[in-house]
Amino acid sequence: MRKLMKTMNLGTVTGLTLPDAYHEALKKVWYEGEDVYIENYKAWTREMSLMVEVVNPSAEPQISLLLQSGPIDLRQYEREMIEGIRDFIIGKGPTLWKYTYHDRFKDQLPFVLDLLRRDPSSRQAVIITRHFDIDSEIDDPACLNYIQYFIRNGKLYCELLFRSNDLYGAFFSNAYALIKLQEKVAAELGVEVGPYRHLSTSMHVYDQKDNFEIEVDKIILDMPENTNQIKTEEIKLYLRQLFDCEVRNE
Repeated sequence: MRKLMKTMNLGTVTGLTLPDAYHEALKKVWYEGEDVYIENYKAWTREMSLMVEVVNPSAEPQISLLLQSGPIDLRQYEREMIEGIRDFIIGKGPTLWKYTYHDRFKDQLPFVLDLLRRDPSSRQAVIITRHFDIDSEIDDPACLNYIQYFIRNGKLYCELLFRSNDLYGAFFSNAYALIKLQEKVAAELGVEVGPYRHLSTSMHVYDQKDNFEIEVDKIILDMPENTNQIKTEEIKLYLRQLFDCEVRNE
């Protein structure tokens, strides 16, 4: 039975690690969100506005067993975000990619680093990833719109805004890669990594995801807590074995 929207619910979840916060977010949206029919996708979603806070983003384990992509895809996405390994495809190919997040923020990042070096108390270390002229003309505009960094108590805080986020299909990879970017910025500034705060004004799951509720129930609710997660080092070991080469430790 559908929970048709009466109001757009607002929620907050907090976890010590990214998997902890992700699992809490899945439960929050599925059990407290409301159903909305999205016309341009011809699909039902369960949705709410949600703030997800990861208290210690660098703490292990960092990988959830509910990750939809495999370790290779996750590593590739991290490199797309931080190194721009897919910037070259913008405007090319049958899908004519209009942007990558790296391409959107790469010219703004030096400003942020310089500003925070000069004034660690600044409230102006902002990156805007929405490009109106492009995003207003395409069917799938950038979901990530805004990143802001703060240095407080010797730690780098990251706060960001997604206009829309597929919680089951995309959130974990998005957050994982953005945390790696946060770690990179913190290292360049010589400060510790602080909390990561991820606000999506439409955090949602699609009803057509096969057996979504069963997975949430069985994997998150029924399994012992320590079996829900994988350490990053285990992923790197797997990649080394797969490619017989070193995976760089960022």
